[in-house]
Amino acid sequence: MDISPRTLIRLTTLVVWFAALPTHALAAGADSEPSALSFSGELDLVSRYVWRTITYSDGPVLQPSVGFSAGPAEFGVWANAGPSGTGSAHHVDEVDYSAAWSFDLGLVEAKPSVVLYTYPGNADAGTGELQVELRRGVPGGLSAFVRHATDVFDYPGASFTAAGVDREWDFAGLGTLSLSTQVGRGSQPFSDAYLPGGPALTVIGAAASWSIPLGRGWGVRPHVDWLEVVEDEARALLPAHTPFTIGVALGRL
Repeated sequence: MDISPRTLIRLTTLVVWFAALPTHALAAGADSEPSALSFSGELDLVSRYVWRTITYSDGPVLQPSVGFSAGPAEFGVWANAGPSGTGSAHHVDEVDYSAAWSFDLGLVEAKPSVVLYTYPGNADAGTGELQVELRRGVPGGLSAFVRHATDVFDYPGASFTAAGVDREWDFAGLGTLSLSTQVGRGSQPFSDAYLPGGPALTVIGAAASWSIPLGRGWGVRPHVDWLEVVEDEARALLPAHTPFTIGVALGRL
């Protein structure tokens, strides 16, 4: 990430904007009780690294992550370690940092967040996004969501929006099954940045995972994800067409 004066101004604005969130969140949920600090972490072995339908590895990758939460505040670090698109040896090639704040707006639950993407050994490639998720329960035990992310550093106008539904089923002693489906749309500046020459992306997808408790707070989570580009022209420009990925994660529940 090139820390130019313009980037520094954007980063300062982002930090000030995010720092103001707790005030509004506490006003919206003043009656809620504060929660103790909690920790979560996973080590995920995934068949390919695919981000918003774009493939960034030639083979399996390891994706460790850790998270901390206290009440409505969440902080996380996520990394990718694996062969790069050029087939080089396994190494940590991406580390992302996130901070989020959840609060209740009445009709919907909102979670604004900040995500910083960094790339060890290639600092100029980093960027950052402001994201927000809106979620509401709907009949049938489902939860409907809209997630919007917009770049605030190196790719102005690059945004990605997804909407869908998900649901969880808890089986006592056997774990939790999670299913979701979504449709997404990337802006033309998003394609210009990540898929040069391609049209604005429309994607559809589905995911399933099973969180199985192992005892002492540990669990294993096998999962499968499907994400496909609708436009034939855009699909033909993908570095690799990888609509399906599978993985298994070991971590703290």
